[in-house]
Amino acid sequence: MDIEVKKNKVSITTEDLNIYVAMDLKEVFDELNNKGEQEVSLDISKASSISTPLIQVILSAKKTFKNFTLNKNIASSVTDDTNSLGIKF
Repeated sequence: MDIEVKKNKVSITTEDLNIYVAMDLKEVFDELNNKGEQEVSLDISKASSISTPLIQVILSAKKTFKNFTLNKNIASSVTDDTNSLGIKF
């Protein structure tokens, strides 16, 4: 798995945020939600590309957790991908 979890801090350690990473991330978020976590942070600073399924998982997490934060150090190639879909992180 390309995801590290320390309490409520989740870091993705791969550059390609594809559908397989999205499925793993969804499982991690489900586990945190089942544990009653309300504050979760996600670090995708190592990413160079992001898939639509992973964007969907992030948007879902923003609705699920009371306080969801996404690191601000995101590669321009990732923000280009999200901006092209009309989504700004």
